[in-house]
Amino acid sequence: MNEASAVYMTTDNWTSINSESFVAVTVHFVDSESTLSTFLLGCISFNERQPAENLNAQLRSIAEEWGIDNKIVVVVTDNAPNIVSAVKLSSWRHVPCFAHTANLTVQSSLQTISAIEKIKTIFEFFKRSSSALAKLKSTQEQMGLPSLKLIQDVPTRWNSTYYMMSRILRIKEAVISTLAIVNPELNVLTITGWDILQRAAEV
Repeated sequence: MNEASAVYMTTDNWTSINSESFVAVTVHFVDSESTLSTFLLGCISFNERQPAENLNAQLRSIAEEWGIDNKIVVVVTDNAPNIVSAVKLSSWRHVPCFAHTANLTVQSSLQTISAIEKIKTIFEFFKRSSSALAKLKSTQEQMGLPSLKLIQDVPTRWNSTYYMMSRILRIKEAVISTLAIVNPELNVLTITGWDILQRAAEV
């Protein structure tokens, strides 16, 4: 840290398997040998409803502990209002995380595709019914398709929605055939719906 003349800081929150929330604070800088260096400076307990003032105090405490409070040129965070406000309270330059911003943009766009909610319903059905899942597997084998499981998406990762769409499209015929036998009411995707799903996955 003493070698660094300027650093940029990144922070992100995550949740442990015990459902405890934390914020990790990482710094990045180019060292004397022109090598990009990255260090985790702290991992602090975090309540999502925690006010910006408290988060700011924790960020400043870490910055002061490592002697970088006047070396920070930019702080990159997600778009959560409290962390953005916390950074701005220190008059540090804030830059929103590009990946998080892209995810919000894509997730917003995906909400206009009704077929996605329908395939989520199909996934939930197969997840809850072991007999239907076994039937799907045997149908894939009968059709000469690879035995593949359906994939569920994760709201914070738009690419997981892509994987979910791509997977169901790959075993579409087996899904349609299985649902026709075990739960015809879920076979709600029309030819147009499947086509929209295909085009959306390509995009």
